Amino acid sequence: MTDSSATHRCLILADANPQIGTGHVMRCAILGRHLRERGIAVDYVVADTTAGMQAWIRREGFGLHVLSHTQRDDAEQLHRYLQQLGSQRSLLLFDSDREAFYRADYQRKLRDYGLGLLMITFHNAEAFYVHLLHNQNPLALDTVYHCPLATRQLLGLEYVILKPAYEALYEASRTKSTARISTILLTFGGSVQWNLTATVLGLLDRLASPVPLRIIAVVGALYRGLDALKKQVAASQHQAELYVQTEEMPRLMYEADLAITSGVLTD
Repeated sequence: MTDSSATHRCLILADANPQIGTGHVMRCAILGRHLRERGIAVDYVVADTTAGMQAWIRREGFGLHVLSHTQRDDAEQLHRYLQQLGSQRSLLLFDSDREAFYRADYQRKLRDYGLGLLMITFHNAEAFYVHLLHNQNPLALDTVYHCPLATRQLLGLEYVILKPAYEALYEASRTKSTARISTILLTFGGSVQWNLTATVLGLLDRLASPVPLRIIAVVGALYRGLDALKKQVAASQHQAELYVQTEEMPRLMYEADLAITSGVLTD
């Protein structure tokens, strides 16, 4: 439910669907919870997000607005909609690959309307006209972004967005031995368009091993082909386990000796 009395509001423009996965929405939720603790109302403004993920957003206590791509991609239409919410000061948080959000004229118009702009990106666009630019990819440190002088750039691993549960893992893992690999973690993101989980699990089943390995397979809520994957896990020669949209990821990561992953950046 939207808090119409809020004077400070953060509006998150992100989506979650089988094509792009859940990472954009989940990552922003971490920031959203911190903002709520500081008295800022947080709403999602989605255009192409599954009904299940919309329900998740509501369960997490965030406001939800469902617009068309046309409404979100046009700065004037978006501004008119936001005016109806009544907040005196609003921050727009973009976590999306939508080409419209990267247009200079789009960003400039929103700035001229007096809106704060935070862009989470993993791209090397030529220019950004935002107040805060975030790229946690370590390669971002070697990228020259063309921004206004007042833009704060949050680049590299120092600004990785992590859930609190992961913060203690680093110190704990320093004393963990990986001299023998017996537990392998498979995780390839929220939707896994290319069915990499099943493919890699099949390859590991062909691997000669004196003792069965422990295989931990983790998939997201939007994974397609879940029934077939469950059967494959049950038939594996190894000790295979399957977790779907789990909250136990920190523990599973710690228990693994080796991770095979596409390098998702949600957590």
